[in-house]
Amino acid sequence: MKKLLLSVCMLLGLNAHAQFGFGGQQIKPEDMHCSQKYSDLNYADDGKAFHTLDIYLPETKAEKYPVVVHIYGSAWMSNSSKGAADLGTIVTALLKAGYAVVCPNHRSIQDAKWPAQSHDIKAVIRWIRAHADQNHFDSRYIATSGFSSGGHLASFMGATSGMKTGKVGKEEIDVEGSVGKYASESSRVFAAVDWSGPIDLLNMDCGEAMKMGDNPPERALLGGVKKDEEPDKYRTLSPISFLDRNDPPIIVFHGTKDNVVPFCQGEEFAKEIKAAGITTEFHPVEGGGHGFNMYTEENLQRMVDFLNRARGVKGTATAAAYEEPADAVPAQTNVSQSQYPKITPDRRGVFRVQAPGAKQVVVDICNKKYPMQDVGKGCWMATTDPLVVGPHYYFIEVDGARVSDPGSQAVYGCGLYASLFEVPESAEEGAYYTFHKDYAHGQVRLCQYWSHVENRARHCYVYTPAEYDKNPKKRYPVLYLQHGMAENETGWHVQGRMANILDNNIAEGKAEPMIVVMDNGNCDYGFGSKPGESMNDFGASFTQVLTEDVIPFIDQTFRTRPQREFRAMAGLSWGGLQSFNIAMTHLDTFAHLGSFSGAIFALAGGDITKVYDGVFADAARVNKQLRTLFLGTGTEENLGTKAVHEKLDAAGVKNVYYESQGTAHEWLTWRRCLNQFVGLIFKK
Repeated sequence: MKKLLLSVCMLLGLNAHAQFGFGGQQIKPEDMHCSQKYSDLNYADDGKAFHTLDIYLPETKAEKYPVVVHIYGSAWMSNSSKGAADLGTIVTALLKAGYAVVCPNHRSIQDAKWPAQSHDIKAVIRWIRAHADQNHFDSRYIATSGFSSGGHLASFMGATSGMKTGKVGKEEIDVEGSVGKYASESSRVFAAVDWSGPIDLLNMDCGEAMKMGDNPPERALLGGVKKDEEPDKYRTLSPISFLDRNDPPIIVFHGTKDNVVPFCQGEEFAKEIKAAGITTEFHPVEGGGHGFNMYTEENLQRMVDFLNRARGVKGTATAAAYEEPADAVPAQTNVSQSQYPKITPDRRGVFRVQAPGAKQVVVDICNKKYPMQDVGKGCWMATTDPLVVGPHYYFIEVDGARVSDPGSQAVYGCGLYASLFEVPESAEEGAYYTFHKDYAHGQVRLCQYWSHVENRARHCYVYTPAEYDKNPKKRYPVLYLQHGMAENETGWHVQGRMANILDNNIAEGKAEPMIVVMDNGNCDYGFGSKPGESMNDFGASFTQVLTEDVIPFIDQTFRTRPQREFRAMAGLSWGGLQSFNIAMTHLDTFAHLGSFSGAIFALAGGDITKVYDGVFADAARVNKQLRTLFLGTGTEENLGTKAVHEKLDAAGVKNVYYESQGTAHEWLTWRRCLNQFVGLIFKK
């Protein structure tokens, strides 16, 4: 079987933070201090989706707006993630400060090799200048910003500002390119902002970050060239190679605990910028990871102030006295009798904690941090911006120490126990996962078993339908349902509302009564936490545990129908990839497969008929064996699920494709996917 490889930066977008995309919380445009959004404008005039951009204009009216081009991170693997470009953090901070923000797509590794991505962003800048009057842009002040690979491209724009071509050693590079029809416009920028970007691509093994193996993303971007054979090609990919004193100001943010792009990349970049005589600031974020704990209000204000100074404008930051909204009510996810957190009708969270003697208290919701204000007697309070509906993980930070909020439920997510705050949907929208008092309800049991594979005791959660104990002779089909990376076997039961979804579907005759098994997929931590572990190894040990321990235990303990026709597997995010890897290599065991926002991104970029020993090349055979193949995704997450669906269609492989409207990589997407999936499987 060919093993699937996902970019590490992409994996960060797959963490199970609610409403969390490539480096930031995702929110609706109307909640971003945005007065107007223009979507999917083609800057290359070629009709290609990877050459489109979105424009966000600030609420504050101005005759002309300075512009920041903000570029998403994806290890250059995504060509369609402008809708997941740190909207709730970096972009919102820029909009609040009066900057127009342009978020572009660009060609991915699969679409074109370097320097095509530079050509795309240069074309975006030229397009902005060509359309400045109609969009009220101030063409004098265009800056670039980006996270991870987006930080690389943003920095490259700064380091090559004003350049058409360059040469490093033996290698020449066309920096500017000829994308679009506005070649006469300048691609100069007045400043660049680098958030956690890879800068010296020849030296990505510096520091203590995880090693990428023999085929890191930068090698793929260069067409497979090895750095020890053609090091100058890697230098042409590196912003650090092109710095000179004529470059615009560049500010660098990098986490000291970044385990994807090592901290030394940002540290070295800052030193070289300063050595070249370029105006710069370097902000090492103590304890910051790859996107995580980076977007504090302080850092976002530093970014704005730096850009303002580069324009000759003095940045300001003021804090008004705290005033609690009068119309807030306690959240549904509070512990008994707790009045806080609260939720307002316009979906803002109101948080209150007791921290006598603290100097600084912050509420961190999906990596967006809100400073809390001391309102007296050791009490600290804060009100958030409007939040999207659905569950959110959050923490309280007291003088830098991260703790759970004692007023909220604690759930396992982000690789540890976090507080849960759910912004409710309407009663109609949430009916399918709501407890109905008039329906019969199943049970969720905690079951222990001995793992012969791991030589230790393990446990799993098992849902049995309401009729299970009333029909002692009846046997049931089984769905093995997996969590995602950095979550565990409790996720579907608690955050996913799995039991309510199954109860409601069965009671309404939409789904067959079934047993559901939820076990730990051996991926309950963030990839990169275990030293020396490769992406191919991450969670791979669960295959043997499932096939040799879990399935036999379930078949021996419960009244199952042990034939393959009555066995299904599905999972969210990384669990979706695990489900694919296990089911597609064990079609003698499983006849139904579901992927909910699955980490199957590599399938989207390759030949679908070559993976899993070519199983998809024989459509007739796989259609006969796989009775259900379900692919679900949120419309706001752009992880390649639709591309996989289209490739399967083209190969003649039957599949069901579902889009959850308006949701991203989050539990609302996965609840909706499960709701659709259970109605498809085990049909007679």
